[in-house]
Amino acid sequence: MKTLSNLKSIFYLSFLLAFTGTKAACTDTGKTEELEELEDLQPKGIVAVTRNVSLSPESVEALLFRVTPSNARFNLEVDSKESAIQLDVRESSHVDVGAGVTSPKHYRLKSIEPSSDGNGGVTEGLYTAYIEDLGTLEAYSDKVALVITAQDDRGGEVRFSSELIEIAATGIESKGKLPTMYLTTPEDPEAPEGRKEINSKEVWVENCEIRIVKGDGSEDLNVSKASLRGRGNSTWEYPKKPFAIKLDKKEEVLGMPRHKRWVLLANWMDRTLMRNSVAFEIARKTSLAWTPRGEFVEVVLNGKHLGNYYLCEHIKVDENRVNIVELDESDTEEPTITGGYLVEMDTYYDEINKFKTSIRQMPVNIKEPDEDVLNSTQMAYIEGYFNRIETLLYDDNPPEGESYTDYMDVASFIDWWLVHELTLNGEPNHPKSSFMHKDREGKLFAGPVWDFDWGTFRPGSNDLLTKNSIWFDKLFQDADFVAEVKSRWNLLKPEFETVIDFIEDEADYIRESAEVNSEMWPITINVNGDEKMSFDQAVNRLRTVYRDRIDLLDRIIDKL
Repeated sequence: MKTLSNLKSIFYLSFLLAFTGTKAACTDTGKTEELEELEDLQPKGIVAVTRNVSLSPESVEALLFRVTPSNARFNLEVDSKESAIQLDVRESSHVDVGAGVTSPKHYRLKSIEPSSDGNGGVTEGLYTAYIEDLGTLEAYSDKVALVITAQDDRGGEVRFSSELIEIAATGIESKGKLPTMYLTTPEDPEAPEGRKEINSKEVWVENCEIRIVKGDGSEDLNVSKASLRGRGNSTWEYPKKPFAIKLDKKEEVLGMPRHKRWVLLANWMDRTLMRNSVAFEIARKTSLAWTPRGEFVEVVLNGKHLGNYYLCEHIKVDENRVNIVELDESDTEEPTITGGYLVEMDTYYDEINKFKTSIRQMPVNIKEPDEDVLNSTQMAYIEGYFNRIETLLYDDNPPEGESYTDYMDVASFIDWWLVHELTLNGEPNHPKSSFMHKDREGKLFAGPVWDFDWGTFRPGSNDLLTKNSIWFDKLFQDADFVAEVKSRWNLLKPEFETVIDFIEDEADYIRESAEVNSEMWPITINVNGDEKMSFDQAVNRLRTVYRDRIDLLDRIIDKL
């Protein structure tokens, strides 16, 4: 008995014999009779047996059809250039050879196989076409025809069309009510999927299309000149990739204020997907000047559903973000040289402009001004400012008449510290992802907060986690600082307690999407301890850890 693979090969060989130069090469009588026999095997028509196909996101469904005559031979390989069968989206079963074929946007013809007779054989003339949804998450309802292309007896092209077939999907409704973000990169014939890949953290893929459709079906954003690239440090190495977005002009996105720069956080290691969102909500309860806003979205890249992402504001100097003065390269004298600066203490130490503090050797990366603005005079100023703080904190003989409080906004540092203690985020101990900013003629402020998906909200800690990070070891030796910590805690504790309800609401909102995402992206490392839990179990643990942490800090801070 011939295997399915062998049958495909026979059909494909027959197609080549029928549609290549065999006819021109046949001149003797025997050859002519052979050619005439091959011409008799040309398809003369196509009939759809299945008339309705219902798809769900990324599903594959079968569609039966017949070809006449039943012994006709044609190419079954739908991905080859010589494919004889296509899907054509249209309103009429009439086929116009000159009009071309309109390919579907949301699904594709995945493969075609001869249909079995149920006994291991093949029913001649009957075939199964497999239709695959591309995971775009959009609802659709199309009328399509199967179109088969053959040659007439003069060697010209002729097409036969089946009756119209209804192909539909509920699409986005099956994924919950999150907005869906469609990312489309430019065409690239050499790429595996026919479009440019996002495979670098340094190189932007330009001229990308971005479209956001909200859960109610309304459109929020539609741009065609965006740029995309990868982002992150360790997170870029994980299976589910995070991305950076640069729009060609400032746009309001999902109710968040206008800006060009955005990020898509993958949250691959976070079973709840909510650690960053919850931490940002905690930070918004404090006096910190600005905390990134974000919205959960479904991401579809070049027709492929990538799962749940957190579309978030990128940390940038802007009136809608870190609202400080933007330095110009000509600002080299006081007071203009005094601000603004956005820095990150991070052991990756990977910015072009950077320095280490003189006493603690803290790695300070200058985020803004960027390298084409910041000059040596400005660099010397901000480095000297940081070193002045360390001198006042750590020098055995600090200058008289000055205090670290002249240079630091104490309330912001306390609030920033509280956010990290409440979330059990140990990043400041390295330090990593520890942002600070200084406005013109202003003090150094802590914040914004960032990066809470690694090792946070874990049970088992019975003490302070970051009391000795950065400069806090010395700060906590100051009675005035400790008194301010107690005051800030008593003021903010009721606000922190409201976040428990936020956790509940956020979980309800993303639950269905989170379950689908978990199936798509199983977590293969253990950093948060909830990787093997269900979504609800992981959320319950996060909520319990947070509630217990409030109670513990209340006791510890009271005894400082």
